[in-house]
Amino acid sequence: QDLREVAYFGAVQTGADGRAQVRVKVPEALGRYRITARAFTPSGGAGDARAGITATLPFAVRLTGPRVLTQGDVGSAYLGVQDRTGGKTARAQLSVGTEVTTRTLTLNGGDAVARFPLEAPARGQQLTLEARATSSGGRTDALRQTLPLRPAGPRTRLTREGTLTAAGTRTVEFGVPSGEQAEALTVTLAATPLQAALADLDAYLADPAQRWATTDAVAARLRANLDLVGLAG
Repeated sequence: QDLREVAYFGAVQTGADGRAQVRVKVPEALGRYRITARAFTPSGGAGDARAGITATLPFAVRLTGPRVLTQGDVGSAYLGVQDRTGGKTARAQLSVGTEVTTRTLTLNGGDAVARFPLEAPARGQQLTLEARATSSGGRTDALRQTLPLRPAGPRTRLTREGTLTAAGTRTVEFGVPSGEQAEALTVTLAATPLQAALADLDAYLADPAQRWATTDAVAARLRANLDLVGLAG
């Protein structure tokens, strides 16, 4: 349950030989950690160096999903199993609130990833996910993650039009309607009204049940619309 992204941060005083030792408890999030050290002397000298360590286990389970959910969201969580003991299969279980789904995974090269459906309740403030895995040899690992739930709200479309007659920058202001709390913002940039209408046909706006999107998806959509603006211009 210790999933800190930073294992240690602090000032260290070296001894007369210029060396220092630091004891660090590595978080339970498995993977590679980057170590960065920066040194300064009283006379103004400075230097830095980087190294890395890998936190791993003979048998481990990983859980990937959205970092935050809106009430009523429907999405996916991915449960990964890594077995370095030579096992060929593993039993994986994902608990989402009170719902439990169990699957048997075939390990290829010691690894396997399975997709599990994820549905947030219509009310509440948080949702607990618990991933468990058991190897064919009896090894076990588990991971618990609590996601905050945001209140669901209505969608509001705000439109602004204008002309940029020369190279430069134009600032357009948008305001959230009174009494509403914005959960996400999607920006569509179009050169013509027709292009704007075509952009509104994407799955994010067409499917009211799909209430969350990753930052990468929004960025990809904005890049695509900027390409359309370039073609139209």
